[in-house]
Amino acid sequence: MVVHYSPPWANTHVRKLQFHGQLEDSFYKTLNPEESTQAFRNEFDFDSPNSIDFDILVEKLRDLKQGVLELLDMRIFVDTDADVCLARRLARDIKYRGRDTHGAIKQWTTFVKPNFELFVQPQKKNADILVPRGIENTIAIEMIVKHIQRALLTKSREHLETLRALGQGHDTDKPLPSTVKVLKDSPQLQLMHTIIHDTDTSREDFIFYFDRVAALLVERGMDHLAFKRREVETPQGHKYVGLELSRDVSAVVILRSGGALEVGLTRVVPDARIGRLLIQSNVRTGEPELHYQKLPSTLTSDSVLVMDPQITTGAGALMAVTVLKDYGVEEDRIVFVTYLASIVGLRRLTKAFPGVKVIVGKVDEGFERRFIDERYFGS
Repeated sequence: MVVHYSPPWANTHVRKLQFHGQLEDSFYKTLNPEESTQAFRNEFDFDSPNSIDFDILVEKLRDLKQGVLELLDMRIFVDTDADVCLARRLARDIKYRGRDTHGAIKQWTTFVKPNFELFVQPQKKNADILVPRGIENTIAIEMIVKHIQRALLTKSREHLETLRALGQGHDTDKPLPSTVKVLKDSPQLQLMHTIIHDTDTSREDFIFYFDRVAALLVERGMDHLAFKRREVETPQGHKYVGLELSRDVSAVVILRSGGALEVGLTRVVPDARIGRLLIQSNVRTGEPELHYQKLPSTLTSDSVLVMDPQITTGAGALMAVTVLKDYGVEEDRIVFVTYLASIVGLRRLTKAFPGVKVIVGKVDEGFERRFIDERYFGS
């Protein structure tokens, strides 16, 4: 979903085109030394379209739109009184950018206001929706939100159809390998599955029962870590021969869905070292891409739990294990913990990495859209 957004402060050099958190500010051309000097003198025109690298911006838009010709699903123009825009501009430049009042007004008069009238204001005629008064116009905002929700639901259905087609080439009738451990079925577990899958479940109940299942999943995952024999003395002075972990435990959370499993993790392994990976699929190729990583320095010696509540295609899981192996973690030290997984995703993961153990709460015959983080985090 790409939304063209001319916000209330559009007639500043912060005109923004918002899509997936990216701003037009991110696509300014790099200034040379002379241009930088002009900028410090409030003499560089940031509001001219020539200051933006539109080639890269359009390329990223095409990535988001998967090659669709019309780049914008909805064109929104948010209009605000010029005096309000000037007041916001002055407050921002003086407070956050170290400019004095004279320099800020000079920039406004010389570049901002003329370029707004020349380039931004004419876009009103191209807008599907005109929103006066900005954030105060709650009716218009609610209408926009509902439209976006409907569009995202349509995209989600199309994505699931693609996933079903992907699964047609896999032997879904064969038993899963022994490295896949499904929680033992019980009336209590069926109760929790029912509550978690019920769309009428309140967010509070969803979180409560999902945290319970998450703890069960992590407990089952701990059964498959490395242990060694340990002898202790009881309060009665007797010897007891038991076990202790052979290695410390690190947990790698796949953002952002994996965060839903953290409460269960900390209840079972409160001293686990936690790392994070942000993995997203390229919208054009469908291939997983690593966007962020922060991993414990002890990975090469620890047992590792990987946390992601849903496995659909398995692409993100494959990327996560690949990253860990690149850091020197052997497959037999990795336990992948997930609540809901498709058979296709499990087969892809276990075929590529047969040494990885997978703990799963429920196996899905088809493809369930990723809903857990949506319900758990309330967005």
